[in-house]
Order: sequence, then structure tokens, then C-alpha cells
Amino acid sequence: MKMRPMRERLWVALRENRHRWLDLKMLGDKASVWDYEHARPYVEGWVKAGIVESRIDPEYQNQAPRKRRQYKLVRDMGVDAPRVTSTGRPIAWGVRQANMWRTMRMLKRFDYHEVAAHASTREHDIAVLTAKEYVNKLARAGYLREIAAPVAHRKGGKPTVWFLAKDTGPRAPVVERLDTVYDPNLNKVMWQ
Repeated sequence: MKMRPMRERLWVALRENRHRWLDLKMLGDKASVWDYEHARPYVEGWVKAGIVESRIDPEYQNQAPRKRRQYKLVRDMGVDAPRVTSTGRPIAWGVRQANMWRTMRMLKRFDYHEVAAHASTREHDIAVLTAKEYVNKLARAGYLREIAAPVAHRKGGKPTVWFLAKDTGPRAPVVERLDTVYDPNLNKVMWQ
């Protein structure tokens, strides 16, 4: 079984310990991060985004400030770990797929035009071709079942209507750049 990415493990550890201050080593231990210094960029990005608060632990005055820093979750963003840059700015990659997945879970029956229209937001507009590609990949991975075949017509026609047959949970299946579909709910690759 594929281990969840470090960012997700850190996020789960922060959410599970939201009422406690944790230093980077404690957070790394709870998230199964062997070299906890690799966790620092994620946590510091969340600090700059205002999602995680940091402080200097007053009990360890003689240590370097970096060693004494503690972290605590102050703004829970849900089950998906926030994607931010090291400066705290949101990263759009993955947000569009999450929006499309959420839309499919709500609509149950849809075509890719409806997915693009309902999943688009002011910040993240989703092109019809992007929705078509995501829907087709999920269909190949077995998440969707065709309930109405496409209808060709000189003046346009109608695309395939799909039904969400495999709803594995709130986290969106990720169509990765390597042309695979990874399901974070099941923690496995569903199609490649």
C-alpha cells in the first residue's frame, strides 16, 4: 500500500492535535516523518497562510529559536491538507479536481459541461475540456458509469451522461501528471 504524502500526514497530525502545541520533532513523530526538517517548509507555509500558529517555547530559552518553535492548528481547512507555497499563497493545482469531485458527488448524474459549470468558482474557473478530461479519466478508473450515450447532431449534440458509481469519500481522486488516478480515500492507484 502506498504511504500518504508527507503533507497529508502532517495535516492529519495537526488536526488530531489541534489543541496542543507541538514542536517540529513531535509533529514529525506523529506524522511518521523520519527527517522532520523536511516537514518545515510545509508547516512554515501554513504559518504564513494563517492556518497554523507558531510560537517560541518559553521553557527552552537556551536553544536556538528554530529548535524551540512550536506549532498549533488555528484554522481547520477540512480533511484535505491545504496546498500553499512557502510564502503562504494558495496553490490552485488540485483545487479544480476537488471542486469537480465535490460537484459529481452532489449531482450524481451529470455530463462534463455540467461539471465544469457547477464546479467553477470566481477564483478557479474550470474549462469544459478540463472537466471532460477529468470525467473521462474517472470513467476509465471505474468511478463513473455511462447512463446515456452521446448524441451526435449537426448543431451540436449531447455529451455522455454519467452516474457516480464509486463514491469512495470526500477526497477527490487525483489524476496525476503520469496519467494515473490515485484515490487518497483508499490510498491506492486506481488506474494507470
